[in-house]
Amino acid sequence: KSLMSSGITHMNISIMSFNSDAQLFVHRTASNMTLELLADIYNTSREHSVSIRINNNVYRGNNESVDSLLEFYNTVNPYCDSVKFSPLLKTDSYSVIPETNAFNRDYILDPDEYEKLFNQAIKELGGSTLSNTRTFGFVEYRMVLQEVPVIFNYNHRGQMLLRATEFNEINNIKLLPNGNLSRSWNRNEASHVLFFAPQEVEKYAI
Repeated sequence: KSLMSSGITHMNISIMSFNSDAQLFVHRTASNMTLELLADIYNTSREHSVSIRINNNVYRGNNESVDSLLEFYNTVNPYCDSVKFSPLLKTDSYSVIPETNAFNRDYILDPDEYEKLFNQAIKELGGSTLSNTRTFGFVEYRMVLQEVPVIFNYNHRGQMLLRATEFNEINNIKLLPNGNLSRSWNRNEASHVLFFAPQEVEKYAI
């Protein structure tokens, strides 16, 4: 309630699953998120005019079929203002860090699988669709205009690395944990940092 009354206008809540074991598997920490708690959060958000979006990542074992994806959507849509489904990020196509963590290697779907799944889900949902190809990370978003809109993030097509390193073109910046402002998810390559936090300057001093 304190957060909702602080003046924020939008809140994103990442929920992989309401199965506590599935949440623990992904986040490595226990989650007390239940449908009842989400309903309480949503009711509070109505009191303070805060818009709630539910974010969900699709990967092997989590909403990788049209049926399970739509079941999740139908479960949460009474308690939010929009739902967004995203693939796992293949780090080396989205960042200037040429690494992919073990979880992504083991659980990410192939780009063709994400493409087929999202296209089928959009067809199943029906209704009008909006598309924007010039959004965050040069990734296409498609929104299905339901009473509670559904957003599909086609970031398996991402070109962050190419745009940031070869074309010197980017349409977002990232505040990194160390306080630097950088193009994309770079943490180590100084040439892609736009602003060095004071505590980081000495590391790169010549």
